[in-house]
Amino acid sequence: MRVFIADDESLVRLSLRSMLEELDSFPVRIVEEAANGEEMIERLKECQPDIAFVDVRMPKCNGLEAIKTGKTISPRTQWVILTGFSEFSYAQEAIRLGAANYLLKPASPEELEKVLHDLYLSYQDQLKRQNKAFANEMMALFHGLSAVEEINGDGLPSNSRFLGAVFYVDSHLPEKTIAERLRKSAFEIQRIITKFLSPDSRIALFPLPNGEWMTIGCWGFTNGSEGKKRINLYFDEIKAGFTRFSAEDLSITMIHGKECHSIDSLYRQASLIQEHSPCRTVVGMNRCWRFEDLQIHHKDSMMRGLSELLISISKFYKEKRYLEFMKTLTKLEKYRYPLNDDEKLWDHAQKFLKVSTGCEWTGGKDFNTWLNKLQAHGENLLTHNQKDENRQHDAVDQVIAFIDQHYMNDIGIGQIAETLGVTPNYLSTLFRKKTGTTFMKYLTRIRMLKAKELLTKSDIQVQQVAEQVGYYSVRHFTKLFTEFAGCYPSEYRKQQKHIAK
Repeated sequence: MRVFIADDESLVRLSLRSMLEELDSFPVRIVEEAANGEEMIERLKECQPDIAFVDVRMPKCNGLEAIKTGKTISPRTQWVILTGFSEFSYAQEAIRLGAANYLLKPASPEELEKVLHDLYLSYQDQLKRQNKAFANEMMALFHGLSAVEEINGDGLPSNSRFLGAVFYVDSHLPEKTIAERLRKSAFEIQRIITKFLSPDSRIALFPLPNGEWMTIGCWGFTNGSEGKKRINLYFDEIKAGFTRFSAEDLSITMIHGKECHSIDSLYRQASLIQEHSPCRTVVGMNRCWRFEDLQIHHKDSMMRGLSELLISISKFYKEKRYLEFMKTLTKLEKYRYPLNDDEKLWDHAQKFLKVSTGCEWTGGKDFNTWLNKLQAHGENLLTHNQKDENRQHDAVDQVIAFIDQHYMNDIGIGQIAETLGVTPNYLSTLFRKKTGTTFMKYLTRIRMLKAKELLTKSDIQVQQVAEQVGYYSVRHFTKLFTEFAGCYPSEYRKQQKHIAK
């Protein structure tokens, strides 16, 4: 937490600084001091502190006047009044102005720690709300619920910078087993996100429509260099957090882009990452790849063709599509010679099919025997098809029922997948296949239909309607509703009342 101290007594400032720096319970950094109200107002513009300790009586501009002005300059700052016992009425007035707390001078370390504890909890809650709003906007964008131009003008600083990465999970293990493995990594990732929450930056982690996970870091809100540093540290830790759970039977590959100067360039880069992602099958999994490195391999028509073929083989096996799997295997013959001539290419290709289909291979570089082994392995699909078809329909029915019952809550495909014991990737693909739409679009439609009903049958405020259908940002709800209904919620209500007359 970045702290500002404003007091005309240098000894008071020194004492408060000393006590704050000795507190080990909270991450505190003194960013600025001021000896009067005018200095405080001037320096607020640059440092935008999380907490400001302000003396009630200061020359040139007293504490109450300084806070009134300061709230417009630094709206997210939490204010703490420093006051003597005889000035206690000033502290009460400051609380009415929006100050978070007060300290009677001279404050003890115990009193200071108690005040900081309350401020820290409020600070963390504020960071989580800000970050959640950013994550919701990013997920809406990548699920086709918001346009790029809407996000660009959505309160992000003009000098915002972005960094994005997509994670790909490949495994032949049962969905329940994969989900259990990934659940352990999810706890680790959430811990890392919480660790790097900051006013200087935002972090989003969410599933894409096809089930892959994407993370986005954004900085430029207050201190650009500090925000960039935190986002880079976050990416370093999240790489280790995901890849730590990779194994021979479950591969997690991270593909990250380069710094982007706009939402538009981030969105286009993410699309290219997904387009080039099959190349992981021929250059190596269980590692972190820079997007520009994969671009080189994607330009090679042989590498691109083989990688896309391997992805198709894996996909048909995972979906237990016997005929397509067997037909696609025969197309491997086209790549016999490149595989025989390139030791690394052979190694990466056979390892990918081993992890994604479970076909064990220990026979060395023998293309014919390997292909025969894969074809024999495909025969196992015939015994599972009917049983799996019934299970898939049941899973989608459960998702729809869950949405119908919990649409008003903060729900996502990851949460439902965990309940059903499958992976978000599997459930997303299955839901889209069976319903013809994505999970997010289906959920949004249900919420908008319920919002129409609430707007027609009651006079509650638009904000309350938004909350009752699962949105805590009125602006975000209004944007989605307008796109869905063709008019603002307030206009829709007026139209319905006019029709009723």
